[in-house]
Amino acid sequence: MPLSETQPSPPETKSQRRLRQYEEALAHWRQVDEQLPGDAQAAQRIARLIVERSRWHALWKPSSQQGEELIGRDSQSSPPESLLERLKKEPLPTVLPGQTSGIKRTPTQQLEAGIRDNPSNPDNYLWLTVLYLDKGRDFDAERMLAKGRNEADDPRVQELWEEVTMLRVERRLAVARQNAAVDKSPEVQTILDDLHTEQDHLEIEVYQNRTRREPDNASHKLQLGRRLKRAGKSREALRRFEEALVDDDERPAAAYELGLCREHEREYPAALQQYRLSIDSATEPEQRSTRKLAAERASALARQMKLEKLAERYTASDS
Repeated sequence: MPLSETQPSPPETKSQRRLRQYEEALAHWRQVDEQLPGDAQAAQRIARLIVERSRWHALWKPSSQQGEELIGRDSQSSPPESLLERLKKEPLPTVLPGQTSGIKRTPTQQLEAGIRDNPSNPDNYLWLTVLYLDKGRDFDAERMLAKGRNEADDPRVQELWEEVTMLRVERRLAVARQNAAVDKSPEVQTILDDLHTEQDHLEIEVYQNRTRREPDNASHKLQLGRRLKRAGKSREALRRFEEALVDDDERPAAAYELGLCREHEREYPAALQQYRLSIDSATEPEQRSTRKLAAERASALARQMKLEKLAERYTASDS
């Protein structure tokens, strides 16, 4: 059943409202940056807002008006806490390798010495990564972990290298977006497009490898599906979302993502079915945000299909 072109747009959703708030905050800090060139606080706020805003964008590049309506509609459920996040919460050991009585060294220098003396010890790479990132030494962290992948036979080093590599690309993208916002030249836009392509390729490869290493991990399949969808590989993304449905924890987000895909393909009854599954399966407190998004999207779609009573039921399910 085709959507009516004269149907009024649905009310602003939570995701759309958040994106608007990011845009308003960016506009404010860019104005500050123009009035006070070189202001460090303005530059930091702009970079941080750009990174946060990028996480709210849709995981596909829409090619139609219908696709544009779904911008920012990706599920807000987060992947499990990353290894890097866990490491940042852990204090450094009181005794580090590389300590000597005759030479005073910083923790960073001690760990660097520990890696030189014993390159097969994986813990040194993990601790040093946190210190490097705290100092903004992203490149050094990635290079050191690349060495650790070969020297230390530990899956944590591989996982951390993946996280740092993805983080570096994300930070480069934040800078490129900031440049593209003030410089509309084709050259700057090309740089931004190339970085998006690099990010898609890298993150797809990372989650494909993680899925191969842990074939029963539904979270990896969900994250892989999101990256495939963002890269325009909808058929492959659908398969990964369907595989993630078997897991109780990931079912609400996977069903929601499937609903978005079906709606993007104008398979509206199938989309509503997936949104309903997402709503019904989101029974845990941490799944509430996904439940709300699924109910919002289902209600808006039902109204576009002129199914007012059904839309009211979905709206009620969001309360």
